[in-house]
Amino acid sequence: MGHAENWATAQINFEAGKIYFLNQDIRMGVWMARTGYSPLTAADALREINEIDYRVYDTAHPGEDMSQKDFQDVKEDIEKEVKEDPGRHKDVLDYRGYNKL
Repeated sequence: MGHAENWATAQINFEAGKIYFLNQDIRMGVWMARTGYSPLTAADALREINEIDYRVYDTAHPGEDMSQKDFQDVKEDIEKEVKEDPGRHKDVLDYRGYNKL
């Protein structure tokens, strides 16, 4: 889950031994940036890894944790969206990762 002007969710059934690549899309919203997720192919992920500017997570100054209420609300939202429109999150729900690079 990611938060900007909106909440974005990627629901994946992870399998042991597999590698998964998700791109967090950032785009302009009405008042601030919006976010979303999309799966990447292994080739696209490797290209991105070689071109990206890296940031280091500052453990001394972490961001705030998501509240349990926000987590439950966002989880219920994606479950409702999938039930109402099974194709809406199909790219992420069908994403199975890679056994090797």
